Amino acid sequence: MNVLFLGGSNFVIKNGISTQVPDALAASGCKINNVFNISVGATGSLFGIENFSLFGKKDIDLVFIEYGINDLPAYGNDKFLWEISFEYLIQSVRAKYPLAHIVVVLLGREPEKFWKSQFGMHKAMAEVSKRAGCLVIDVNARIKSKAKILGKLADFYSDDSHYLSPNVTSYIARYIVSEYLLFSQMGMFDSKNKKSLNPKYDFKLSSVSGDVFCFENNRFKTYSSKIEVGSTVEMEVPGVPVAVSFVSTKGSSSLLLEIEGKKKIVNTLRRLQESSKLPFIIKQIPLYKLIDKGEEFRPQKLKLTPLNKESEAWDGSIMQKTYGMVPSDSNKGGCVLVSHIMSVCKL
Repeated sequence: MNVLFLGGSNFVIKNGISTQVPDALAASGCKINNVFNISVGATGSLFGIENFSLFGKKDIDLVFIEYGINDLPAYGNDKFLWEISFEYLIQSVRAKYPLAHIVVVLLGREPEKFWKSQFGMHKAMAEVSKRAGCLVIDVNARIKSKAKILGKLADFYSDDSHYLSPNVTSYIARYIVSEYLLFSQMGMFDSKNKKSLNPKYDFKLSSVSGDVFCFENNRFKTYSSKIEVGSTVEMEVPGVPVAVSFVSTKGSSSLLLEIEGKKKIVNTLRRLQESSKLPFIIKQIPLYKLIDKGEEFRPQKLKLTPLNKESEAWDGSIMQKTYGMVPSDSNKGGCVLVSHIMSVCKL
């Protein structure tokens, strides 16, 4: 059995869920040949589309998808974009691996202020996933039920968004595996249940011209084009831009995007980058409120201009706030390392 994990940081934590699930599967008698993990912390299902489209392994038998925490900002800021992107991700996995078992895992944030919107998003995730014949495992609800018996919910978390490892994550892994094995044996993944979602939209990736740099660690290898502050790149993309992916380093600046009369600034500098042990991080930022259902979705002309707070073109009113990312000062930010522009067009 070849297993793939696709999600956020709860699937990345060392000796966490993505390690414990294969161990639990093996302990239950499943033969595990390979485990692939293309999860990236602090990214949502929009980046899942990009990351999955670049994943080249042909034979995958079991896929675990988890964006029940990281998709909440997109769900809250641009529900239409979130709806079409999550549906497209599920359909992409189903189309690429038609025989694979797909399991959508719903994890949740601990603070109560997120529960109402999180419940709505989880419900929508479950509806889309079940239409495609995926198994949905609501870990968030399971942990909340245990917390009522055993103590405060916060005791099950190491912080607002991550479960305590290894004790709680080990329980979660065993729960996921027990649910998967039960429903598998009961015919959940029979061919009659594997249905196409027939999405109306397509997501395209466009590379950016410029000097290309390779960034590599023990998990990932990515290529990004360097655009210096003071320069501008003009390009055309096949649809409406909805996200920009990039590599963030200590020298990263902010980025002004001009899309046929619309302007938006995103920050590619991580707040903790100066003190981080990681020389770079891979990141994608969704571009909210650039599309709606009445959009023509025709090819768009796009201008990319790196800048900082001292630049003449700086305008704080068009800056999209992203948790953990900050504007660059003139003495720090020198370039933007763009990997892809993601755009949406109609099928």
